[in-house]
Amino acid sequence: MSIIQPAALIFGLLAFPILLLYMLRMRRKEQAVPSVLLWTMLLRDRRASTPWQRLRRNLLLLLQLLILASLVLAMARPALPVAAVSGDSLIVLLDGSASMLAVDVSPNRFEQARRAVDELITNLPPTTSMSLVLVGDEPQVLAAASSDKAQLKTALARAIAGIGLADWSSAFALAAGVAAQASQGSQGSIVVIVSDGGLGGQTIPSLPGQVRYLPIGKSDDNLAISAMALQRSSAGTELFLQVHNYSAEDRQAVVSLEIDGKLYQAERVVVAGGESLDRIWRDAPADGKVYRARLGRVDSSSDKPLDALPLDDVAFAVQRSSRERRALLFPYQAAPARYNVFVEKALLALDDFSSYRAVPAEGDGITPPEDPFELYIVDGVWPGTLPPGGLLMINPPDNPLIPVSGVSAVFGPVRVAQNPLTRYVNWQDVQVAKAKVPDPPAGSDILVEAGDLPLVFVSEVEGRRIAVVTFDLHESDLPLQVAFPILFSELVGYLAPAQVLDDTDLRPGRALDINLGSDIHQVSVTSPSGRVYELEPSASGFRFTDTDELGLYLLDYRGTATQGQEPFVVNLFEPGESSIRPAEAVNVTVGLIGGARSGDIGLRELWPLLVQAALLILMIEWRIDHRRSILATLTLRPRRSTGPERQRASGRPR
Repeated sequence: MSIIQPAALIFGLLAFPILLLYMLRMRRKEQAVPSVLLWTMLLRDRRASTPWQRLRRNLLLLLQLLILASLVLAMARPALPVAAVSGDSLIVLLDGSASMLAVDVSPNRFEQARRAVDELITNLPPTTSMSLVLVGDEPQVLAAASSDKAQLKTALARAIAGIGLADWSSAFALAAGVAAQASQGSQGSIVVIVSDGGLGGQTIPSLPGQVRYLPIGKSDDNLAISAMALQRSSAGTELFLQVHNYSAEDRQAVVSLEIDGKLYQAERVVVAGGESLDRIWRDAPADGKVYRARLGRVDSSSDKPLDALPLDDVAFAVQRSSRERRALLFPYQAAPARYNVFVEKALLALDDFSSYRAVPAEGDGITPPEDPFELYIVDGVWPGTLPPGGLLMINPPDNPLIPVSGVSAVFGPVRVAQNPLTRYVNWQDVQVAKAKVPDPPAGSDILVEAGDLPLVFVSEVEGRRIAVVTFDLHESDLPLQVAFPILFSELVGYLAPAQVLDDTDLRPGRALDINLGSDIHQVSVTSPSGRVYELEPSASGFRFTDTDELGLYLLDYRGTATQGQEPFVVNLFEPGESSIRPAEAVNVTVGLIGGARSGDIGLRELWPLLVQAALLILMIEWRIDHRRSILATLTLRPRRSTGPERQRASGRPR
């Protein structure tokens, strides 16, 4: 506690006059009387009126001193440090990531952070506006530049913590826009980060205002399953499991493995502080579908959680099921029919892929078969309308899907984009003589380009995935480079995925693409909590985005001739969230926002409470004094004689 006006305490000296009023009494005039028997009460009153008497217990004196003390303290303005700020604009970034669900504080970190923000709202000055942003995988503006405390508290009540990462880069960019609008004010803007400090190494944009940090949490106790993967082998199924201890002390637990709901193995492990422990099962049953690993307490009789973050104590893995894929290759010359040998050899090297040739009919025409293929490859010619399926276009002519305006020589620096399809592609030694000049559709991903000329790009047109190589493979040395089979395999995997699901092991908040045939018309997903989502087809087929629960999901699909089920899982597997050690300060790049610091943000003055207390004591003092006056009046009032006593007083005979 601090005193804002300590000089006002000098008014406490007024207690001495109050004490003097009770110690001094008025002197009465002395008068001689023949007897003191009738003046006993007078002598008693005289002793009470003697000055400088010893103070006796007096309730009224105590109450009057309390009133004086309350008023003097109110004038001194005592205050407590609280989370309050002063400025023209306040931007609060509330961390809603998975680590905020840690239970090292009651009931969890997110609720404690919510209470801290609620206190900020309570102490918000009338001239300050607040913007409230919930920082999750997608930052959400709960309230924008509002001074209405009721509205802000209602918005805060809608905040819910997620189970994924927090996108701090987007959140700070959003806060920077709000702060820039308020930068013309006299006191500027203040950004308050309410978090446990898990910003990681994300790039933070500059902010025009000041930054404050309110740390949440107090423990680093967490033992997590940090990785889990399956791989088929000749002996069955290999399962890899990694357990990481994010606390500083050694931890022990029981690791249990279940396969399709049945316990397969359990063992007791000890993991050193800050270290990882790897386990590999090389002979797991090959017919298993769903694998579940769990960390439990050694003392099974206790119902307490193993650590402060139970979210990462359970992990799932599913056995991937492949499907047969067929590719139809069109000739680059119809009469006589000639096919691209480089492409055919690359197709033969792919597993679970069967390649077929489209044979020209009489009259040099090529009629696409009615039976759909998973992949169509056209080279230099356009066969016309094709059934649904992935489409790889090499040296494309002008066509309705990808307009082509001409041919251009290839020169200038070659740039390979950062994309999962090009992660292993080395284009440094590839030479290309000339390429077509296409007009890529909106939303296309340019994978390789020379200057402003696209060489390889992918897109989605009319619900079909398309990959385009804009040059003739015979006019380049790409087929002779290591980059060719790698790039071809990635493009084919994108156009005709081997699995129904692009990724059966997701992270929270990420979308899942579902690769189904054109005859599929009904698709639903059941979440771990039992909620059923009915999916609608989009331009890219089916996509599931509600991955906001951890655990096992089940995909159901039905079509005119096919139906089936595919499980997939969502695991945490985020070291930045599993490492729950609260940060004392937010580490950001120096020069961007100047660094964040922690400390007291404001003061709450207590003088209104003291004034109210003084008023209450004054009312009690008045009540007691008033009651005593009434009792004294009733006691001193002469009693009226009645009956025989009145007759004796009047001198009448009986």
